[in-house]
Amino acid sequence: MYCLLRLWVYGLVVLASAAAQAQGVLEIPGDGGKLSGIGLISGWKCNAGPLTVSLDGGQPIPMTSGQRRDDTRPVCGTTHNGFHVPINWALLGDGDHTAVVSDDGVEFARSAFEVATTGMVRTPEGEELVEHIQHVVIVWLKDPASAEARQQVIAASYGFAAIPG
Repeated sequence: MYCLLRLWVYGLVVLASAAAQAQGVLEIPGDGGKLSGIGLISGWKCNAGPLTVSLDGGQPIPMTSGQRRDDTRPVCGTTHNGFHVPINWALLGDGDHTAVVSDDGVEFARSAFEVATTGMVRTPEGEELVEHIQHVVIVWLKDPASAEARQQVIAASYGFAAIPG
């Protein structure tokens, strides 16, 4: 019985310690992550005030907060602790960047990450390779049985090669 009580108390101490240390987490972008396309800056924060994120030292961007996160209950005691803001990573440009998340102007999380925009690929040695963008064009004909309509689409497709990229 004494061992069970001791384990229970130890568990409470560990939980309290985790709660004290992990009041907020920036999950995306993860530190050292590589991103491209459109995504989210997201994570969670216990007892959050107005949350913002600054990218590369820029102006703070307000974030939506209060999303349900059942996984935060053990640390926060509540579940509505999630935050996010959508972002087009390409707007930051290729290379290394930093995200700093603040609660009412006070930093609580930071992440360094890399952005690779469409067309940029790096070799294992870090050299840039430029890849060509490939496009897929799908066409539905109003009258699929019309040989004339099919020939018009085929003739028009030869002009696609003149489109840059």
